[in-house]
Amino acid sequence: MRNREDRVRRELPGAPEALVRELAGYPAYQVGFILAAVRQGKADALSADRAKRRQRKAEARKYRWYSPAELAGRDRRLLDSAGLRAAGDLEALAALAAFARQVDALTHEAVARLRERYSDTEIGEALGITRQAVGQRFGIRGSA
Repeated sequence: MRNREDRVRRELPGAPEALVRELAGYPAYQVGFILAAVRQGKADALSADRAKRRQRKAEARKYRWYSPAELAGRDRRLLDSAGLRAAGDLEALAALAAFARQVDALTHEAVARLRERYSDTEIGEALGITRQAVGQRFGIRGSA
């Protein structure tokens, strides 16, 4: 009986102790069937999850759709590699500086458009700065 309880605990980590004792009370062949079904269920769930992820990636490639988090991750990786290249090459440094100016201009444009729908406080929260800093960096609202 003790071996069956240990077996159930190994197969079902985190299962309530009452369930472990109840399952261990069944005949050994039934415990084997139950645990085999649990293992198969886990395998099927993992397989379905992998298939779902593959399908999402295929659709993202097909329809050119990516989540903002995926795009931000890609952009961070690109900036990291550009920064590493710029540390050893003057042309790469000039390209990185031009890129920084372009990002700054695009940020100013985005903030100007977002001010039609959002307050400076909300924009500041998205940028990780205060409402006052939004006004200082992007100009006072309505003064453009």
